[in-house]
Amino acid sequence: MEWNKKKLLAVAVSFCCWSQGAYAEDVEDAEADVTVLPTIVVTASRVPESVMATPMAVTVLKPEDWQAKGANNLAEALVGVPGVVLVGTGGASGNTMVHINGTDRVVVLVDGKRLNLPQGFAYGAGTFDLQTFGLDESVERIEVVRGGGSALYGSDAVGGVVQVFTRKGQGKAQSSITLAGGDDEKFKMNLMTSGSSGKDRWRVSTDYFATSGQRENAYNREGNLSLRYDHDINKDSSIFMTFDHTKRKNGNWGGLGDSSIVAYNHAKTDMLGVGYSRKNMKIQAYQISKDLTGLASDGYGVYEDLDHKNRIQTLEYTDSRALNKRHELAWGGQLKWDRVDSSGYTNVKNSHTESLFVQDNIKLGGKVILSPGLRYEHNSVYGDEWIPKVGIVYQPQEKLSFYGNWGRVFKAPNFDDLYWGSVGNPDLKPETGWTSEAGFKYQVNKNHFVNGTFFHRELNDVIDWANVGSIWMPMNVDSLRTQGFTLGWNGNFGKSFSVDANYTYQNTDATADTHYEGRHQFHTGLHYKQGKWRQSVMVNAISNPENSWGKSNGVGGWGTLSLSTQYQINEKNKVFLTVYNVFDKEYQRVKNYPEDGRNFLVGWKMDF
Repeated sequence: MEWNKKKLLAVAVSFCCWSQGAYAEDVEDAEADVTVLPTIVVTASRVPESVMATPMAVTVLKPEDWQAKGANNLAEALVGVPGVVLVGTGGASGNTMVHINGTDRVVVLVDGKRLNLPQGFAYGAGTFDLQTFGLDESVERIEVVRGGGSALYGSDAVGGVVQVFTRKGQGKAQSSITLAGGDDEKFKMNLMTSGSSGKDRWRVSTDYFATSGQRENAYNREGNLSLRYDHDINKDSSIFMTFDHTKRKNGNWGGLGDSSIVAYNHAKTDMLGVGYSRKNMKIQAYQISKDLTGLASDGYGVYEDLDHKNRIQTLEYTDSRALNKRHELAWGGQLKWDRVDSSGYTNVKNSHTESLFVQDNIKLGGKVILSPGLRYEHNSVYGDEWIPKVGIVYQPQEKLSFYGNWGRVFKAPNFDDLYWGSVGNPDLKPETGWTSEAGFKYQVNKNHFVNGTFFHRELNDVIDWANVGSIWMPMNVDSLRTQGFTLGWNGNFGKSFSVDANYTYQNTDATADTHYEGRHQFHTGLHYKQGKWRQSVMVNAISNPENSWGKSNGVGGWGTLSLSTQYQINEKNKVFLTVYNVFDKEYQRVKNYPEDGRNFLVGWKMDF
């Protein structure tokens, strides 16, 4: 990798030493040591449970985690999560797909609502652009589940699931405002108010971000309005309504060698949901509509009008219940209707899906939990799928657990693969296979937590665009066998210093030579907090992407370092500064689409 390790270390050390000097007068305000991983309920099994009792590898991100990274969107928040790689077309105007354990077949949810679009994307198997999901004060936490999840979440959940949870209004009315700016004409604004009165709770937030970008026609302007209302019927049940409206306008920069300065994208997304919940039971109905218009360039002076309309309508029921001391059952069903009206199709395309799932968490002898599950899914295009899974947790003591899981996975062809122009292939089969993981989680003491996971996945009938008689069209041409491991460590040292670090190795054997990956991934974060100051140094690196025959795709390995600092002026005001890519590293995630060089964002937040 072409990055200077000595420089990274020198900056990290000097930054922390400067911080220590600045903090000397605030030692008396230092926070007490905290347990790295307290018991946290998650939904990896669609049943509330502690992280230690989950038969999956799970990472939970809280606001302080993505604030330390200076993250403005979901893609930036996931930087440094074990097993996660972000692949995109560079800069603020580009698109970003998430890869988990070596695949972009990942489900993305917000409060249980599935965001994956039926049309697909311009490249790869991913179906949701994480860069379009802005982070603001309305987000409570993000859960990243690594490993196959098709038995619970259906198609796309081959590598894992990313779920965003938003805040409910609580207590007396409180509001906040955030203003920030930076180079490349950056401007960010966020307003939020939330609270409760009697049985009514509300939360309203709006967010705006704009930048000119670091290349010609690489500008980006996006805004979001988010509403949530909850009414408590009694102590166990409530009704809720959510609405999100997002607009994005960006230059459609075509990569190196593309002289286009007029191509652009205009995207509008509306998401409306209503529902009823009682204890662990939830019924919700929601509709997601995304309209994308614009002008695209082929890089040779030929332009094409874009007009894509995706609509998803979903009715979902989920529930869980303890049948007795040994069995906790989770079950549910979903009806989903997909509709795409695209300038790339000859007519409007539709599909509908009906699915049912059930899972039982069985306690065996007090230290073992066995979790068998099954999903049935029928789709009007690709027919029936039966998806079994089983997980097991052995917890010999409260702070140590070993886990394993196996499950069948599948990925349905997206609408672009089926219907695009004259080359779409309606005879495509779903990608099918299986995945397994085995690992451990160990809370060494209240200050140190370590974990590790081995993963193995086999996927058949993989869809790729192949050259057939001088015409490129989607075919079931490939099979993939991916295996690897992740190791992670979180540690606190004294009352002020903490570290998070992880390493991932992955290797894929493919029958085609088009699958490239960086086999080695590394992240470390150094965090210092004392009194009113918070400092973070973050290093991320990935090795040169190669295919099964050791051939590089020309992107090359890379490493970046970012710095972040926050100062709490008083109880209600704080200022912050983040410098991204401090050494102005030139690198790419997708060939011919350079990522941004050094840039910064400085801002102020006030609560009132």
